[in-house]
Amino acid sequence: MVRPQYLVVMVTLMALLGIALVLHAQQTQLPIYVPAVNVSITALSANGMPLAKYAIVSLSCAGYNVSNIGSVSTVIPIPSTGSITCRAYAYSFGMYSNKTVVLTAGENGETVSVTLVIPVSGYYMPGIGFVPVGTLIVITIVIIIIIILIIIGLIEYARWRRERLARLIRPLSRINTWLLRMICGIILSGGSSRRFQASGEPWVDKALYRVNNEPMIRLVYNALSQVTDGIIIAVNNMDRALSYKPIIPGADYVIDDERLTGPLAYLLGAKQV
Repeated sequence: MVRPQYLVVMVTLMALLGIALVLHAQQTQLPIYVPAVNVSITALSANGMPLAKYAIVSLSCAGYNVSNIGSVSTVIPIPSTGSITCRAYAYSFGMYSNKTVVLTAGENGETVSVTLVIPVSGYYMPGIGFVPVGTLIVITIVIIIIIILIIIGLIEYARWRRERLARLIRPLSRINTWLLRMICGIILSGGSSRRFQASGEPWVDKALYRVNNEPMIRLVYNALSQVTDGIIIAVNNMDRALSYKPIIPGADYVIDDERLTGPLAYLLGAKQV
């Protein structure tokens, strides 16, 4: 028969052994291997531009859902046999793309890359980022409209300015027109033409010298008549007036004051006409 004191000792030792086993089991990590696949999803535009910050990417696998901006990289548990069907989604600029991904037990430990092409084209602008082609077209149209409006505004401003100036100067314009009709040209032809004479030859009236078969005074008269309403020919004697009259019958003639000499005498005579 076992004594009671020994029985107590045995029970105590067994209890201590059980506590020690429990503590050891808690400190020891037992490895558990679960089949899994690393799934990586990337979103691209239709022209191959990465939409790193402009697309919402998500993955749904048998109740396991994950979402991120631009891309998703996550580990999906898979059954040890058979397969699991997942659905990948990407959304950007009002357009979306999706793809079905089937993960099999044979892909255990591997990385499956999935690329989703969103039907939106665009380009990266420095300092702005990715801009869709549709937005670029809208921006271009807006810029063209602004330029057209600026041009129209400048044209209208120029027209308004011309009209305003025209209103301001219209009374003067009528006066100036009236004054222009009163402009009179004066041809001074009373000199002795000393610098025109050739040594040892008879005296020649410079005004009657022919250029291109026309007397010089006729050429001067034709040019002056284009900008005046009347022409006066000032001469120093009656003989000259009579010699010029057949050449230029439409002009008025004046003979200078015999008390004065030089161009001032001719101007004084023309003023008195």
